Amino acid sequence: MNPHVRFQDGPFAEALDSIRRLDEKGYFYEMEIAADYYALEAEVEKICFGGGCSVMVTPNVKGETLYCRNYDYNHFPYGKITATTDLTGLDVIVHARNPQAKYESLGVADAYWLDAVGGTFFAGVLDDGETDISRAAIMPFVCMDGINTAGLAVSILALSPDGDWQPIDYVEYAELDDETKKATILLKREAMRPWRDVGEVENGTLVFNTYEKLGWKFVQRPSVEQKVPGRPTLTQTTLMRRFLDYCGTVEEAIALAQETNVKAPLSILNFHLVVADRSGRSVVMEWVDDKLRVNDIDHVTNFYVTRRGSRAHGGDRDQVLAAALDRWPYGMPEYAAKGALQVCAANLPLTKIGSFTYWSSIYNLSQGTLKLWHMTDYDKCFEFKL
Repeated sequence: MNPHVRFQDGPFAEALDSIRRLDEKGYFYEMEIAADYYALEAEVEKICFGGGCSVMVTPNVKGETLYCRNYDYNHFPYGKITATTDLTGLDVIVHARNPQAKYESLGVADAYWLDAVGGTFFAGVLDDGETDISRAAIMPFVCMDGINTAGLAVSILALSPDGDWQPIDYVEYAELDDETKKATILLKREAMRPWRDVGEVENGTLVFNTYEKLGWKFVQRPSVEQKVPGRPTLTQTTLMRRFLDYCGTVEEAIALAQETNVKAPLSILNFHLVVADRSGRSVVMEWVDDKLRVNDIDHVTNFYVTRRGSRAHGGDRDQVLAAALDRWPYGMPEYAAKGALQVCAANLPLTKIGSFTYWSSIYNLSQGTLKLWHMTDYDKCFEFKL
């Protein structure tokens, strides 16, 4: 067992002692927690996280509701990123039985986010016998998707940058310094415009139309930070945790979101939440201009549904999910749902820089089960039940 200096006994110590490895290489673990983890919620606000993912909600051939999800990102040991550094990961199945909660839940946590800056949590550390795993007591707050005993499922997905293209004076590319050139895109045909002809970009990206001698700069809108008096303030992941612990239907989740101020953990990154319940209803919650927007939808990736923006991040995956839903309008066989996730998977080799699918999951909201394929190994299925 690993040390957990902060918690020597009691329910948190029991939770940390319950951690067990599920694979050979130490990428995948399981834990049970029956402690009131809300006592540690203040520590979660500083956690940063991300994820470029895919979600699809569909009935199966029996009429049961399936919540299908890929979780994609790229993690490197100690924050080092080079062309030869292997990706790492540390994913944990979390059985949450908070005595103060209304429902029990089953979710999948990306434990790397527990200390993304310091890089403490990576493959193999949870049972190396040396690493202090006290911080893993807040594991329920880094679940990226999950289901509760009422049949409600929720997941979080990063959004493509949202912003405006501001006109700037034209500058010849050759006159730019080397650093500026790295964030510059050239359009070489008449009538080409960045909002139509350029994909996902970062804040400050410059675009010049060399044919018409025009220029634009992308100015990203700040992430959500609601400030309605009298409301509690939560990040998207802490709101998601409350959905799993206290909401049994989509309507209850919407009502809770409407009573909450949401603040993104990072100043330049936004997220949306996809919530579904046993009845088959599914919505995506987005915060646009600091206001909650709820859209009824059965599939989503990483671009805004509320207002049309760049579809460069996730547009191709969105088309795959839409095609699968069109193919099976009256009930999708589980093998077809798995196949759609597999087609959408980002399966770059571990030694390459780029997004990677850490898990593909199919939650059955009617049965309270989870089938999971880890790190694009679609020949091995892990099964869990509430």
